Formats: sequence, structure tokens, C-alpha cells
Amino acid sequence: MSIVFDLSLREANQWKVKHGRQFVLYIGLPILINILSTSQLFHFAAYVVAIKLLHTPENGEEINFAEKLLKFYCESSTLIYGPAIELYNLHTHLHLADQVRHHDGLSYSSAYAFETCIRYTKGKAHDTRNLASQISYWTNIASIIKQTEASLEVPHGANEIFLESPILEEFREKLKEFI
Repeated sequence: MSIVFDLSLREANQWKVKHGRQFVLYIGLPILINILSTSQLFHFAAYVVAIKLLHTPENGEEINFAEKLLKFYCESSTLIYGPAIELYNLHTHLHLADQVRHHDGLSYSSAYAFETCIRYTKGKAHDTRNLASQISYWTNIASIIKQTEASLEVPHGANEIFLESPILEEFREKLKEFI
């Protein structure tokens, strides 16, 4: 995973939705670990885990667990931030699990899925004139040209590497220290 995020926390009010999503799903916890108090970090971690689970849930148990985490998050928010946090936006988090049960993960039923589609479609236009014609033309070309899909019949990755392996030679001492 490679996430490029070069925006300042001080300018968070200028972020686009995709930046907020990246922050919550991927980089918020590591960045805030030395900034927030322990109780705030724990509270934010509960939120992050719940949103990650609801983003692309694998089963109903994940949705149920996320629902419990969001209930905890909403109920404990006033203890962490005071009564001013009790806004409609906070309350709507209690309904996210039901939304996911009815419409699938947040990645499929929110604007996030459309952002990717828009970016893909926008890539079909290479000039500022006759955009619809360009998009139509290149979409048509892509559907005509057969895209070959490559796949490996036998996995070529490693599931485990032993500490004695020569691959780890230059890292072995440091790994032993960590272990």
C-alpha cells in the first residue's frame, strides 16, 4: 500500500472528501499517536476500526462489531470532548451499520465509489474540446480491444521466512533485538 498524503493537519478544513477518507482509513492513527491524549487516541481508534469494517465488510459479524464500536464512540463522545460534540452528524453514525446491511459497504454506497469512476472516465478525455465524443470514442476502443489478463497458476510468494534464512542476513541482528 502506498498512500501519498502531503497535506497539513492545520489545513484540514481545506481537504477534499478523499483526503478525509484517506486520513481515517489509512494514516490518521499513526499521525495522531503522539498528538492526541491517550483517551482521545483510544476513542479515535474505535472510530477508525468501525469505519474500516464498514468500508468493505466481509460478513455480518464485522458489521455487528462495527455497530457496537460506533455506539460506544457516540455514547462516549461527550465524555471526551464535552456536550458541544452532540450534533446530528454524530448521531448519524449510529445508522451507518444499517446502511451497510441494506446497501453493502460504504465503499460501494457512497460518493467514494463514484470518485473512482469519474477519475477513470476523465482519463478518456485528452483535450478540452468535444469531451463527450472523446470519452465515447476511447470507451468504444477499450471495449473493442481484448484486454488479456495475466494470472499465476501457482502462488510465488512466501508465507513464512525463517530467522535463519540467508535473505534476512543483513537484518538478523536487528530482528533479534526486536524479538
